[in-house]
Amino acid sequence: MSLLKPGICQAFTEEVGELLRQADIRTVKDFITRDPEELSQKCSIPFHDVVAIRRVLLAQYSAFPVRGCDVYDAAVLSTALLSTACDEVDQLLDGGLYTGEVTELAGDIAAGKTQICLSSAACIAHDNKQNVVYIDTSGGFCAERIAKFLSARQHLDESNIELILQRIKCIHVYDIFEMFACLEEIKSHLIKQSCSFYSGLKLVVVDSVASVVYPVLGGQQMDGHGLMVLLGQKLKMLAVDFSLAVLITNNLVSGDGGQRTASLGRTWSHVPHTRLVLQTREDNKVTRRATLVKSPRMLTPLSTDFTISE
Repeated sequence: MSLLKPGICQAFTEEVGELLRQADIRTVKDFITRDPEELSQKCSIPFHDVVAIRRVLLAQYSAFPVRGCDVYDAAVLSTALLSTACDEVDQLLDGGLYTGEVTELAGDIAAGKTQICLSSAACIAHDNKQNVVYIDTSGGFCAERIAKFLSARQHLDESNIELILQRIKCIHVYDIFEMFACLEEIKSHLIKQSCSFYSGLKLVVVDSVASVVYPVLGGQQMDGHGLMVLLGQKLKMLAVDFSLAVLITNNLVSGDGGQRTASLGRTWSHVPHTRLVLQTREDNKVTRRATLVKSPRMLTPLSTDFTISE
């Protein structure tokens, strides 16, 4: 809470400030939570001066009142549903990827995380005519794979596929500091609206967060946990402040009782609004199982099977 500073109004003189400090009233919160009459008597300050100071402080520091219906209307207008191009996954996500939220896909190698990221990028670039930033930290981005998704689903020719691919921008990132620089650059473009590509941006993919976070955790890296928290904050702020859908991938590790769970620990678990765990089925290597383990809208856990094909 802000400190009290003499001069904010005519009644708040240096002498009044000293009287308040002697009574151990140093912050705005200390002042406005006290009864005005009691404060006047305790500090020997005229009652009308206390009321005048209180009125000014409330005007400067109180939250601006907003009607609930206005908040709801703003949320509806800024929220969009973006398909992953996989009907089964979209059903688990209550329709698809939501703007203003971070969605996490956690799974082992070859569980289908990158394939869903690529199909989401292809679908949004083609169906929604919106742009995608694909931040690749592990070399999983494949333009040829996106082209296959497009040609198989829409039967497009090469010229049309090339135009759609121009809506997808891939950025290779190799450590957490490059990741911070990349996210800040995206934020700067969105604020300035100086580039037409970012004016139509709707999806940011990070594949994967674990690749840049693992190297700064453990050992002598004492600030690694703070860097991980900062990364989570930047991703959530990017999604909320600019009404973007943020899709990230993560690894699985052995948790309590040997159960497979998303890596990066309990602190990171608060970052994604929605989390899907992807696993291959032992009886059918082609079929994957997606399990919804965290959602602000759906009951959890909820599972479905899906396949990845051309």
